[in-house]
Amino acid sequence: MMRKILKEIDISKIDMKDLKYIVHYRPEIQKLAENIRPFGLNEPVGVTDTGNSYIMLYGFARMLVYKQFKNKTIPANVYDAATDFERMEISINDNRFYRNFSPYEKALFIKKTREELTLSHSEKQKLYEMMALPRSEERIEKYVKILELPEKIIENIHKEKTDVNEIFLFLNFRGGEMQSIFDLFKLKLRMNYNEIKRALNYLHDIALRERKTVADILTDFSCIDSKQAAIEGLKKAALPSLFAAEKEFAGQLSRLGVPGNVKVQHSKNFEKSELYLNSVLKDEQTIDVLVEFLLRLKSGINEVIL
Repeated sequence: MMRKILKEIDISKIDMKDLKYIVHYRPEIQKLAENIRPFGLNEPVGVTDTGNSYIMLYGFARMLVYKQFKNKTIPANVYDAATDFERMEISINDNRFYRNFSPYEKALFIKKTREELTLSHSEKQKLYEMMALPRSEERIEKYVKILELPEKIIENIHKEKTDVNEIFLFLNFRGGEMQSIFDLFKLKLRMNYNEIKRALNYLHDIALRERKTVADILTDFSCIDSKQAAIEGLKKAALPSLFAAEKEFAGQLSRLGVPGNVKVQHSKNFEKSELYLNSVLKDEQTIDVLVEFLLRLKSGINEVIL
């Protein structure tokens, strides 16, 4: 059974070159330092003793704060963990108790399991599960690609706690293009996953049809401050005929005066001459309102459908 001993250890004996069990991207130590300074360290760091030095398992940010304070020693749980699996398991358990791993940190962890750690297949799968990583190899490879993102994007996704599915949407673009898209859609317009996905689809269609670069296309939208206006503008440029048909359809419905309890939709992309109605009927009055609207619709049905 693995043992741990709590004791005060010499900071100078911690091997700062061996951080393969630390999964941390630029720890924010200033706020942590403000908490530690008046009260001291509430939780010790975790290390394993190699005989000549200590290897960090967890508490990297806490240790940096102690070094910043020029302390000579630090309270530490010293484990007799011998294998990479045991050490990594200890590291993950401590970190996930106090914080969530960012997508970038998860990608960094995957790289460590491939290049730095000696693990069996079952050990790797258990650690992946602890890190809340997917079983799909395709998604694992997408995580690895996060490490190739421009540094500015990495900083922002870590700071903003960007959802991993949003990050995956940007991976098909090259560095400069990716940065421009991320700056506009995510940082400036604050689009969510579905909005980014729609905008990127339109962007792709425009680039193919007009043979323009992404940078050229985005130049036309750099002054837009509304995400709805940006999506509408991209849709108009990508699908001009459909955009015009939707505008015409909306105008026809406006002229008919659609009641508040009725929702009218055309077939997808106007592929069929069909309308779909949805109405909430609560009493005789709402039924009368619907009937009156249907009579108006009947007189202008040809214009609305076509």
